[in-house]
Amino acid sequence: YSLREDLYALRPLKGDLHSHSRRSDGTRDPAAQFGYYREQGYDFVALTDHNRYYPGEEIDEVFVGIDTGICRVLGEEVHAPPSPVHVVHVGGKQSVSARYLQHREDYERWFTDLGNAAPTGGEPVRDLSSRVVSAVLSIAAENEGKTVLLGTHATPVRLLEAYARGLSLNEANEVPWAANASLSAYLCEGKTLTPLFYGLDAYIGDLSTTVAKNI
Repeated sequence: YSLREDLYALRPLKGDLHSHSRRSDGTRDPAAQFGYYREQGYDFVALTDHNRYYPGEEIDEVFVGIDTGICRVLGEEVHAPPSPVHVVHVGGKQSVSARYLQHREDYERWFTDLGNAAPTGGEPVRDLSSRVVSAVLSIAAENEGKTVLLGTHATPVRLLEAYARGLSLNEANEVPWAANASLSAYLCEGKTLTPLFYGLDAYIGDLSTTVAKNI
């Protein structure tokens, strides 16, 4: 719905966040595809060609200076190897697919030399792992005999699990990804972490079902 203060005429916005042009497997040129959505009365659309972020820029070039009345959302469909999963990336200010298409060596480092891999402008995984493990051991030492709940994203937990299993950073890729909302537990004794369970997410389905019933 409109985010403007319009209490008398709120209306649903019609849009499509997954579309393709002839630059991948669609049937129209990018600008023609955009024009088609305008003709159909759409309010917003994302052009998400396979492994291609740039076709959306062709739309901007064709309609430069023209108020089309429809919002173009930045996007692409990502096929990051070696995963078979396709991810629709919308709203990002730069291409994700360019990372593995144009910077293949840096991308492959995430699989062959994980410790030295780093996101653009970010710290190497080796440093991140060191910070995560040090922080958890420090918190555990300050709360000896207590149960401590920490909330974080999947990457730090995966690195922590690798440390607990005695794996090197390059072996950390053997640890499966856990959902951000999953639970993991460790018994801490000095600098030793003993895994109790990792990536427990069975409760998530029950929780979402319960929430849905209560809405």
